[in-house]
This record gives sequence, C-alpha cells and structure tokens, in this order.
Amino acid sequence: MAAAPETFREDVFINCPFDDDYRDLRTQLDPTHQLPRFNMPLELGIFLGARQYGKPEQRQKKVLIFDIEPFRFQKFVSDLAGMDIHAHDGRAEVAISRTRDWLVNVTRSQLPGSKKLIRWYHEFIAILPAIAGELDLDATTASYFDFEEMLLKWLENIKGGQKLKAG
Repeated sequence: MAAAPETFREDVFINCPFDDDYRDLRTQLDPTHQLPRFNMPLELGIFLGARQYGKPEQRQKKVLIFDIEPFRFQKFVSDLAGMDIHAHDGRAEVAISRTRDWLVNVTRSQLPGSKKLIRWYHEFIAILPAIAGELDLDATTASYFDFEEMLLKWLENIKGGQKLKAG
C-alpha cells in the first residue's frame, strides 16, 4: 500500500451540499417529501466511525461541525452531545470567520485574517455573474464542476494581478 502524500496532514475536506438550500446556509425540508436531506449526517457518521476505528492516520483527523444555531442538533442527532458544535447563525461571514479560526488552531498555520477572507468572499460573489458570463454559464444553476472552474478563474486573475469587473 502506498504511503499517504506529504500534504495529507494539511488536506482539508469541506462537506457541504451544493444546492440552492445551502446557498442560504439553511437545512430545510424537501418540498416534495417534507424530509430533510440525510447525506450530511450519514457522511459525518462515516467520518466519525473512521476516526474512531480506522487506521492511525484516520484517528488523527479533526472535525469542525456547524449548525445554524447552538444546540439545535440535540433535537435531531443527540449522539453528537458532548462535541463542540459551532453555530453559523445563518450567515456566511460567521461560518468563514469561525472556520478560519478553527483551522488556525488545529493546524497552527498562519492564515489570512477573517476580515480579508470575508472581503475576498464578497468580491468573488460580486464578480461571479461576470465570470459565469465569460464562460457562457449561469452562476445560479452552475454545476459543482462549473462553480469550481469559476472559482479557479477568479483565483488565477487575482494571482495575476488582473481585476475582473462585475456585471
């Protein structure tokens, strides 16, 4: 079996749904079946099981779990009691700030400050329709792959010192 890549300890996996409900940071009932999506809790359970019972490198994994409000999770997944669940208050800025702070504490790495990350987030959201237009895409209905391509295009332009114009 091949050894894990050197970056394995620094890899970050973000598990969030990529659909309209997520865009507003809400867990909602499916309009047809009146049931919530259970992919996220299932994937979290698999992660926690691997961390508890997996190989040594799996046991070193760290997890940051968000919910919209503190302690709401106890109503629908009480087995997480005792874990440090963070609330994002339904605001992307709070999720960005708390994720950044958590990553700094876990990795002991220097990262840009929350204010800068939030500014970049707003800049990206503002320019997203223009980037989508350049690629003949609709930013509101783009697939995950297309969204990733738009993000990479924005990052390339920022690195190159080019400024894309919104709208």
